Amino acid sequence: MPPKDSKRAPKYKGNVKTLNDFFEEFEEHADAAGLTNEEKATWVVRYVKSKEVALFWKSMTAYTTSPKSYSALKQAILDQYPGAKKGENYTNKSLVKLTAETASKSMKTENRLVKYYEKFRPMAMWLKNKNVIT
Repeated sequence: MPPKDSKRAPKYKGNVKTLNDFFEEFEEHADAAGLTNEEKATWVVRYVKSKEVALFWKSMTAYTTSPKSYSALKQAILDQYPGAKKGENYTNKSLVKLTAETASKSMKTENRLVKYYEKFRPMAMWLKNKNVIT
């Protein structure tokens, strides 16, 4: 496992929308390192940026029981954060707002167009996959 301050280390900085991404990245590292379910439960807390959040996670029954269970801890954590199971989500209104804001700006460079597309595509694809737009 990479050291917690390493650039390669997974980090949870407290944004609920990125919690699933954090777990996914952590699990990739943990699986590559061959950690057991119990070891994952101990290690995952090390990558939490906020001491308060780390203490909160450590206070959960899934962490304090022996043997620890990463899958139970992950589920307990997700249960504590409303919206965490959804991950990133968008609305039709957010897509309209982005396009309206961008329409008033000049797209003089390819870089500006790419920056817009980086914001537009995830929103549009998420909305399309949820059948909000066609």
